[in-house]
Amino acid sequence: MQTIPLVDQVVPVATQHTNVLFVQLYSERQPPNWEPFSAEVLCGTLDRYCRNCEAQIFVYNPLVNADVHAELLDVIHSAHFDVIGLSIPQGTRVSALRILDDIDRIFPADARPLVLLGHNLPTGMPESFLELYPWTVVVRGWGDDALVSLIRMVQAGQLDMHRVPSASFVEDGAIVNTELSYTLPPAKPKRYRIGEYFACVETSRGCHYGRCTFCVRPPGPKNYWSRIPLETILETIQELKDHGVYYFTFVDEDFIGNDLEGARAIADGIRQIGGVNFSFSVRSDNFFNPRATEEANEQRIEIFRALQAAGLVRVFIGLESASDSQLKRYGKGISARDSLAAVALVKRLGIEVSAGFIMFDPFLTLDELREISANLKESGVWENISLFFHKMRVQKNTPLEKMLRHKNMLGELDLDVLDYGWDFVDPRMAALSDLCIHWEGELKSIYMQLMNLERTTTDDMVAREYARAIRYINLEILDDALAQIEQLGDDYAQLTASRGLRARRYELVLRLKSLVGDRTGRDEEKLLIRAIDAFLQSEGQALEVDPAAHAYFFTSTQQF
Repeated sequence: MQTIPLVDQVVPVATQHTNVLFVQLYSERQPPNWEPFSAEVLCGTLDRYCRNCEAQIFVYNPLVNADVHAELLDVIHSAHFDVIGLSIPQGTRVSALRILDDIDRIFPADARPLVLLGHNLPTGMPESFLELYPWTVVVRGWGDDALVSLIRMVQAGQLDMHRVPSASFVEDGAIVNTELSYTLPPAKPKRYRIGEYFACVETSRGCHYGRCTFCVRPPGPKNYWSRIPLETILETIQELKDHGVYYFTFVDEDFIGNDLEGARAIADGIRQIGGVNFSFSVRSDNFFNPRATEEANEQRIEIFRALQAAGLVRVFIGLESASDSQLKRYGKGISARDSLAAVALVKRLGIEVSAGFIMFDPFLTLDELREISANLKESGVWENISLFFHKMRVQKNTPLEKMLRHKNMLGELDLDVLDYGWDFVDPRMAALSDLCIHWEGELKSIYMQLMNLERTTTDDMVAREYARAIRYINLEILDDALAQIEQLGDDYAQLTASRGLRARRYELVLRLKSLVGDRTGRDEEKLLIRAIDAFLQSEGQALEVDPAAHAYFFTSTQQF
């Protein structure tokens, strides 16, 4: 484990006052009630390491605010900003280009603020922005070091891009990439409207494993992992509690890492603060490592018990598959039996579990699908799967991309999410995945909002029950499709969802509407109601049913 040293001062005192605006972009891929954490962390970085600097955050979410673009332009016009930073996660490329077009239109070249682009899309493919807007600067990976260097240079009036770490920029018509640097310990985030958004905390950065073939990570060593100083973590949590925030999530890629004692220290510190609940993400082998000794695995369980005593209520586990051969392709380094056992262990501890899953990949076989279905039903883990019919995203800059490129199996690159299209080796799997993904997609807007409510609250039983019911009906459509494949033989293109299953799904959503129809306060609930109404209208027409008649097909969701 690499521990970042705590430092108080890295650079000399600045003299020129600097105004910074961070714009956090959202799309349907980002839950609307999650705080703008990337921008908050960078604001905290400036507060700690850069004096005479004032930063503010603007939340840009066109899904919940139709006037957000005009409001951003008003903010840009209303004050002089020396630096404007855009945080551009997956799904927000169109919004980013619109903002950049207007910045280019508004400001003459000699009066334009320094424009920084960060987060997933600029990091993964800097050239896709720099070729269009050569006057911008891309910050790759974690941006703390780059931001401090840039602000200090702006304040000194001596901007030298070659001395800025982790940056990409255009010089003499060519793109220049500077060396990566992740040396500054992350600062306590500067919260934006604390208490109005679901709170996030980080205790580490990176992944100590770093060998999953599908995983795209910040640039740098594949197994880079570092723990944030304990005092920063606990100070952050205490601040949340002091402001009446009693439930939050750790957003670490790898909460435990290879630092069991550090996790125990965090548990002890949170327990001393008291009165909070939290969740986090881990690998399956954080609970049970088949390569570790019995004593070491028992130590892991004791640490999770300590975390539970401190307030742990939910864990997200990267299960990915319930097939051994598929897990081997994914580079997970653990068997299906051990992964499923890890989920069962967490459930026995009384901790809620959400499991990440990738059912469809280019080399999927019919036997693997049968194995997956059988293992999910036997273990009961079906009720914990986040997205059942997730299709492998072959993302740019991953080992999987390189492998499929070598096999000449890559399709087009989608610049909005930086992943490639691909085809199945077995055409039967293509037909089956089309059916299942279309089925899940018809309810996806509803399900994603339910799952968000399930994860960001501790007492929303309606969201929990109906998310589970949707998972069960997804398991049923999988089994039905497998049975159809057996019967259809070469006519596999005739796969279809039965009217009976569609009717049950329709009734499920109709009942859900009756329970959430009076929820109109928060953005996430408004989006849920909007998604419910859209589904009932379209599916009601297809089934020739009037949702206003409340004509239920079945009697209760308890059967799920």
